[in-house]
Amino acid sequence: MKNFSNLKNQKGFTLIELLVVIAIIGILSSVVLASLNSARTKARDAKRVSELKSLQTALELFYDSSGHYPNDGASGTYAGCWQGTGNWIPDAGNYNWSTGYISKQPQDPADICCWPWGNCGSAGQPGTYEYWSNGQKYMLAARLEDTSSRNRAEITGAIDPRSGAPYANNNPLGKYVFVITN
Repeated sequence: MKNFSNLKNQKGFTLIELLVVIAIIGILSSVVLASLNSARTKARDAKRVSELKSLQTALELFYDSSGHYPNDGASGTYAGCWQGTGNWIPDAGNYNWSTGYISKQPQDPADICCWPWGNCGSAGQPGTYEYWSNGQKYMLAARLEDTSSRNRAEITGAIDPRSGAPYANNNPLGKYVFVITN
């Protein structure tokens, strides 16, 4: 039979000490994961803003060479992921007008298809890109996930070219949307 009196002299961790260490590791990992999720949200928003600015440059280059912005009709063109095409901004039925101006028309990084101010769930849920043009004016919009973003429409003061009113006032979720107009 073993002598258990020698076990008392051995060094080791108690169960309580191990539980405390596991609890501390759990708390630290949850803080890191929360910060990581916030960083991903900001990265997707930065990508949205960057891609819309690149698309704005392509639209201006197209205008310089053709004398109009991409447009599919007199009443104006609305476009977004609901078109179901890789290139989603048409010009007289041509979805490939952007060849030579931009490598490809951008797609929202969250890959959720809804209007930027549409009924997609919570107000901070991302949407897709939207484009509107009557040939002489245009508007690009994207819903941002970060509701505290400095790029929101209510801060940028974007004017909706369809109505002439501030974009954030015309759309129920306008304060979460980044807008570029000409």
